[in-house]
Amino acid sequence: MPEMNRTEHATASRTAPCGKTGLRLSLRALGDSHGIAAEWSALGRRALTPNIYYEPEYAVPAAIPFGDGVQLLAVHGDGTDGGPLIGLWPFHVARMRWGVPLPLLFGWTHPFAATGVPLLDRDRAEEALTALLLAPSAFGLPRRALMPLVLDDSA
Repeated sequence: MPEMNRTEHATASRTAPCGKTGLRLSLRALGDSHGIAAEWSALGRRALTPNIYYEPEYAVPAAIPFGDGVQLLAVHGDGTDGGPLIGLWPFHVARMRWGVPLPLLFGWTHPFAATGVPLLDRDRAEEALTALLLAPSAFGLPRRALMPLVLDDSA
């Protein structure tokens, strides 16, 4: 992907409230996911649309060769940092796209990932997706997002 600058890295885990949903958001580097690993695995098991490529058992090892600059945007279901996860999306920040300066959040893909659908709790998918889409403003991230490899006809 020569058009994208993937040199931005998250440093420490940050949290913020989602103003519209009241849910808690967290942002961390993919390599700093040990604190949410159990909840992340549980979310994968109850996801509206399963995506093994975004579950920790697959994503953490894949981060070694393919995870440079990847961050995790997580939605915590009870408004606290340690609450159950109801949404999670690995992404990186791209400053260039299609040869033009176009800052955006770009869903993490790599040669061994066949889908890029975020993990959303099947019982709370709408509020989790709402919080994920509103999260960039809470963290000062680009407000455009590109989610590649998401099927048009899936839930």
